[in-house]
Amino acid sequence: NPITLLSIWLMTWLAGCFAYGQNPEQHLVAGYKLNGNAKEISHAALKGKPNGIKPATDRFGQAGQATQFTEAGYAIRGYITLPVQISPEKLPQISICFWIKANETYQKASPLRSGNDKARGISTTYSNGTQRWAASAGKDGVIEGPAVLKDQWTFIAIVYDHPNQQARLIVNNEVFAGR
Repeated sequence: NPITLLSIWLMTWLAGCFAYGQNPEQHLVAGYKLNGNAKEISHAALKGKPNGIKPATDRFGQAGQATQFTEAGYAIRGYITLPVQISPEKLPQISICFWIKANETYQKASPLRSGNDKARGISTTYSNGTQRWAASAGKDGVIEGPAVLKDQWTFIAIVYDHPNQQARLIVNNEVFAGR
């Protein structure tokens, strides 16, 4: 079984992410509930383009309130292209947060990335005998996080502060920092 995402929130503030249900409208770049589709919560023009996704059950047990990505072999192949530029040039300071559940721990995945350059985003990397969450940190490579846990909802936040040359990966309240 593939990876399931509950929601993605892109914000232009460094204080981090917010509790599900709050509304930080003045800082929100885009918000995607990912309840089986790729619609943005307030701007129809920011609708994502899904490929290989289907509705799934969220972390509260509600059917159709999350998105599941298809798999092929040992990798996740489903994805959603979001029409939001998250490069350091466009958004020098941004926080990205989401809930995610991996149904397997042997599969490589890149559930979020900024286009083909991979300057920003989240993926898994095989290190020290296990798949681990990893955040892209531009020219510094990746910030490795903890092991991917099978069938467990995990909260992930990535905080990028380009002017101060800082990046942080936060997984279930544990902080992993770049420079």
